[in-house]
Amino acid sequence: MGIFVYCYTATGKSTVSRKYSNVIDMESTLFKYVNTKVENEQEKGTVREINKDYPQNYFNALMQVKDQYDYILISDCVCNSWLKENGFSYWQVFPN
Repeated sequence: MGIFVYCYTATGKSTVSRKYSNVIDMESTLFKYVNTKVENEQEKGTVREINKDYPQNYFNALMQVKDQYDYILISDCVCNSWLKENGFSYWQVFPN
């Protein structure tokens, strides 16, 4: 089973996941919002409809990838309690 790594914003999750094939950046916005297509930086701040299945759909996706990667990078705060409730160990990465 892979190691869950809770990383704060701007700690290099996307960069690391592109560099190493055994690392996945589990971007939660793909699961959180109904319309995940964002055309530019300004649209990131717009109000979007929350997916009615969130956060359970995100937790299900984490369960699917946990045995496929050595490191699963997450940043959504809803994961903290889910990880603890399900007995998963995890690392935390803080910006320097």
